[in-house]
Amino acid sequence: MNLTLVLVVCPGMLATSHTFALEMFRTAESHARAHLRRRAPRLIVRQAGTAPVETQSGLILGPDTHPEAIHHPDLVLIPSLWRNPLRTLSQQPYWPATLKRWHAEGATLVATGTGSVLLAASGLLEGRAATTHWHYLDAFESRFPAVDLKRDFFITQSGRLYCAASLNALADLTVHLIGNTLGLASARHVERHFSHEIRQPYSQRRFLEGDPHRHTDEVILSVQLWIQEHPEHAPTLREAAGHAGLTERTFSRRFRQATGMTFHQYVTQEKLKLATSLLRETDLSIGEIGLAIGIRDKGQFSRWFQRQTGTTASQYRVSYRKKVFSSHQI
Repeated sequence: MNLTLVLVVCPGMLATSHTFALEMFRTAESHARAHLRRRAPRLIVRQAGTAPVETQSGLILGPDTHPEAIHHPDLVLIPSLWRNPLRTLSQQPYWPATLKRWHAEGATLVATGTGSVLLAASGLLEGRAATTHWHYLDAFESRFPAVDLKRDFFITQSGRLYCAASLNALADLTVHLIGNTLGLASARHVERHFSHEIRQPYSQRRFLEGDPHRHTDEVILSVQLWIQEHPEHAPTLREAAGHAGLTERTFSRRFRQATGMTFHQYVTQEKLKLATSLLRETDLSIGEIGLAIGIRDKGQFSRWFQRQTGTTASQYRVSYRKKVFSSHQI
């Protein structure tokens, strides 16, 4: 399977908007190929543009593919722009229509900093949450009043549209995107190697439209609450469907439609969320934490945790507490 990543190359861009994220993705790809082997997606990178551009730092970037020649990309990164982003929009007015086409073809679009202007100009953000660089908030709101600007959030998500207000926010968002595309273990591997300081998880930094718990399907919500309240007795798909009064096929379809993930993915996410929280915040033994999420055998829990995160539960706890200790010494 291929994963096509498109880097938008345009005048006035900040090169780090692409280089840092790309290095994280390449590291994740190497990790995934080493551990998943044939099942690992192959990362294909396209630099989309019409002519070489000089970045704010003086670095010359030469695109390798004309935007019109790119179809059905998986992920598109839109860079932050130096000074007035409207200058780029006037120099290359085709970007909004191109971004809109790629989104219609199924792409996930990610705008960093003032790159959100290119995304907003496409019309895709009308009535949707977005953010931008703090210095451009007022100008953005004035030019795009139909966009639901979230001034207090560094990351926003509305379906397949993401905005990161800064490069630091992009780093956290990239870890999340890697988890969605190359696997959670690869994301954790990248997080350990690229984020040495303590950062807030993506889920705590972003405003999310379409959050798994922000939908109106009460039947599915009741199952989600059941799982959250009793993670040690999380239901099987058959039990959950029976609880909802639906066939397994109908339940699976409605669950994915409501939450954006499969039932199995959701159960795994909730178990992992609780396990990592207990490892960070309590002195419970590894075996006791396993019991708390319904895994009775300590060895089985250890293998499950390592499969999900790429590290052992003990290593995770030690690593986290070292970071906390170090931060308290500063």
